[in-house]
Amino acid sequence: KLLKNNMKKHIFLFAALLLISCSNDDESSNTFLEKYDGYFFVDDSVGIQFSNSETYMTWVIFNDPSDNSDDSCNECEFYKDVKDQELFCPDHGLNLLESNNLGFCKIIENSENKLIEECIECDGDNLNFKYTYEYTVDGDELSMLSISKNIDGSIDSSDISTYLKTSATFSCECE
Repeated sequence: KLLKNNMKKHIFLFAALLLISCSNDDESSNTFLEKYDGYFFVDDSVGIQFSNSETYMTWVIFNDPSDNSDDSCNECEFYKDVKDQELFCPDHGLNLLESNNLGFCKIIENSENKLIEECIECDGDNLNFKYTYEYTVDGDELSMLSISKNIDGSIDSSDISTYLKTSATFSCECE
C-alpha cells in the first residue's frame, strides 16, 4: 500500500510538471505580432497599431485640433510585409508625404519579444535611405529604435521613440 501511495504521488507530480511545462511552451511560442495583435500605442502625434496579418502595422498621424485647415482627418500609413522578396526601387518605395499610403517593408525578425523591420525610401528609381526599426514592449510602453542608413550602408542617424499602450481606438478618415 505504501508503494502504491508513493507511485500515485510520483504520477501526480509528473503530471503537474508536464502541465506546467506545456503551458509555458505555449506562451513562449507567441510571436510579437501574435502577442500585440490589435494593440494600439500612442505618443502626442502618432499612433501605432500592430496586426498579425499581411498588413502588419498601421501608423496613424493624428490631426492637430489647433490646425484650422480644411483637412481634419487623421492620416494613415499601412505597412505590408514583402516576405521573401527583396526591397527595391521604385516598386517598394515609401512616399511618407502622402496620406493613406501603403508602405512596403520586410520583417526581419518576429520573435516573442521583438519585431524588426527593414524599409527603404526611394526617389524615383534611386534608393535614398534604408531604415531598420526595432520594436520592443515593456509593460505598457513600446520602444522603437530607428536606424537610418545611407546608400553606402553607413549610419545616417539613430533614434529611440517611446509610445504608451492605450485602449482608445482611432480611425483613418482620409480617402
